Amino acid sequence: MLFRSNQNEVHELFSKRLDFKLQLGDFVRVEANWGEKSRSVETVLKSLHILPEHTIFVDDNPWELLEVKKKYPEITLIDARDKITLNNCLEYILAFNQDSNQDQSITRQRDLAAQEKRESFFTSQNMENWSGTTLHEELQTKIVIIKQPKDIQIDRANELFAKTNQFNATIARSVIIGEEYKRSKKELVLGSVSDRFSNSGIVSALLVSDESEDGLEILEFVISCRALGRNLELFLFTYSIPESSRKRERIFVKPTIGARNRPFQDFLEKYFLNKDQLWILDWDCIEAEL
Repeated sequence: MLFRSNQNEVHELFSKRLDFKLQLGDFVRVEANWGEKSRSVETVLKSLHILPEHTIFVDDNPWELLEVKKKYPEITLIDARDKITLNNCLEYILAFNQDSNQDQSITRQRDLAAQEKRESFFTSQNMENWSGTTLHEELQTKIVIIKQPKDIQIDRANELFAKTNQFNATIARSVIIGEEYKRSKKELVLGSVSDRFSNSGIVSALLVSDESEDGLEILEFVISCRALGRNLELFLFTYSIPESSRKRERIFVKPTIGARNRPFQDFLEKYFLNKDQLWILDWDCIEAEL
């Protein structure tokens, strides 16, 4: 939620208006300042790791709408002056469909709210000489790898494969069906993360197959945008690779490269070697950083 005001006035308003159906605690991020709305939008996008094309900006001031649209043409705008149109848009836009998994929805909301606390922690620390391991020790980061996921956890993997763009190896949008998956030679491994600020739940999914003559193929590897920017990518990936395959056979991926999955492209170029259209995992490079 964005305000043209200051933080004190916003908190004072909500402390007096307890009749409001939504209170400050219902929002994962509140920006209150006298700058341009587009700058507040920029702050929120960076903080929550959300792409502009996945964002809806609602305002009742046409000048604010134009100013944001000028900087972020990919953002969807809704003019809040027309209440009927506003309600119809929010009801029918896919992004506002209610999450079928209420527990997962609550986890997501709490985790996004905790991101501001992480940012404050990072700002308060002198982290120039910190290693990734030191950072996670201070954050009390815990990663749990799930090698035999239950049906409800497979549902979460399908959700990640369908929705995740920024850190997505192939953007294949795989759908895993329980019995079909159990009969296949594919292996699904999930990663769950928690730290001193929140329990993020399942944020990564790796789907591999040993059916190829070229080695172990990564069919999908995705990480939720909520986990990006926390130096988790390498740990989630490495711990998810089946131990029986580590350094014993060639591990490769046939990635899909696009404008939306730039974070994965950076990861790919750093830890894989491109050989004849196959990107081969470079274990020596990974071990040098862990």
